[in-house]
Formats: sequence, structure tokens, C-alpha cells
Amino acid sequence: MFYGVLGAAVGLVVGAGLASVVFLVILRSPERRGDDQAVPPNPSPHARLPTEEVLDYLEGKPIPPVDNLDGGKAGTVIRRGGVKQLTWESAISREGSKLETHHFALLYDAGDTHYFAEIAIDVRQVGEKRAYLGAQMSNVRKVGKIVDTGPK
Repeated sequence: MFYGVLGAAVGLVVGAGLASVVFLVILRSPERRGDDQAVPPNPSPHARLPTEEVLDYLEGKPIPPVDNLDGGKAGTVIRRGGVKQLTWESAISREGSKLETHHFALLYDAGDTHYFAEIAIDVRQVGEKRAYLGAQMSNVRKVGKIVDTGPK
């Protein structure tokens, strides 16, 4: 009988302790405090940017002319229909900075000319919004042939 009463008392104390912890967690949550500065956590660092979002951002951006090749068309701008492949490759951020630079590889069909370019896009998460701060193309080259190597 003594052990039964002791077990019940221990169970009651442990149960009350767990309930108190849960209550404090709920009480301290940003939603309960009315903290308008609280925001949901940012996506995991270096998460891939949504392809559709990136395509929307790149629409109308100029492709720099290819300096060392004849036939590079000056004034070519990216149109969604000309993008043959856009592949996310990596992302980096500097320590202490919330700015991320995402690196992409682009294959683009400009009609009579195909291009390859490496694109670095700077983004910054601001609360629940993502700001696209700039894009820089490098290693722009004229492509002789594009071959589909995907599953058949």
C-alpha cells in the first residue's frame, strides 16, 4: 500500500512538472506574446531557390556579348522560352551576413545561337520575403551543340 501511494505521488509530481514545461513553452511563443518582430525561421541555409522564381527574375536580363567569339549577338536578353536548362549548383554566404549568393549554370537558345553562362544571384531573406539583389553572368560562351543526356 505504501508503494502504491508513493508511486501515485511521484506520478502526480512528474505529470505536473511536464504540464508546467508545456505551459511555459506555449506562454513564451511569439504568437502568444503578440511579438510583431518575431518571424518564422529562415529556410535552411543554402536551400535551393525555386526555379520558377529564378526564371521570373532572369526574364529580360541581358546576356553579355561574347567578346572572344564571332557571332555573339549583342543585346540578347533572356526570355523564359529560350531557357533550355537552368541548374542550381551551389550557394554561399559570408560569415555574419544574411546575404546569400546562389550559383547557376544556364543553357540558352537565342534562335540561331546557343549560349552557356554561369550566373551568380544575390538574395537576402527579409522576414517572410526574399529580395533578389542582383545577378552577374560570367563565363559566357557560345555553344556549338546541346545534347540531351537525361533518361530516355
